[in-house]
Amino acid sequence: MGGLRGSLCIAACLALAAPGCAHQAPQPVIDGPLLELTHYEGRPNEKPVIPGVQLETLVFFDPKLPAFRLRRLRFLLGQPGRIVFTIYPMTARGEPGPAIAQVDRRYGAELVSGAAPGDQRWVVEQLLDVPHHRGPFFVGMAAPERQADPRLWGTNTDSGAVYERELDGSIGRFRHTPVLKVELEPLSALPAAPAPRPTLKGR
Repeated sequence: MGGLRGSLCIAACLALAAPGCAHQAPQPVIDGPLLELTHYEGRPNEKPVIPGVQLETLVFFDPKLPAFRLRRLRFLLGQPGRIVFTIYPMTARGEPGPAIAQVDRRYGAELVSGAAPGDQRWVVEQLLDVPHHRGPFFVGMAAPERQADPRLWGTNTDSGAVYERELDGSIGRFRHTPVLKVELEPLSALPAAPAPRPTLKGR
């Protein structure tokens, strides 16, 4: 799975001023195993541009579970800067719905990773207080500061699950795949929901 062996996982709180994360909020208790979802394959070989908020990159996930709780985002940072990650449920029309969680953080140069398996440094974002969810969802990525150029590592393969917002409000295919992973906790408290595919135009 993209060089997990021998890689170093770095909690995103290392970027904060408080040493040792002394003031970090207590982490929620996880009762069962976690599932990890991702779309990238092979060794990272490029750093795709992360657009501004209006042209947000969207990564589609469908866990195919009765219910789940999102726990963590993990990614390989290619260039430092401020990135906003937003999680959207998918609507019945196959589009991103109202946001249910957001992480807005400036990632420093000390968190930048290499591409080789022995040089990978995984940034981990804890998703606290995200409500139980069911059905497919999108993870949006945007770089809100125009003068900056933060990037994630990625691959130049078309996974069929990555999209970008267009200026006209539609969503088009993006033929690059970021090295991004989502960890979730399976639940059985909610009934299964229909899982329509995104109604997106080609690009």
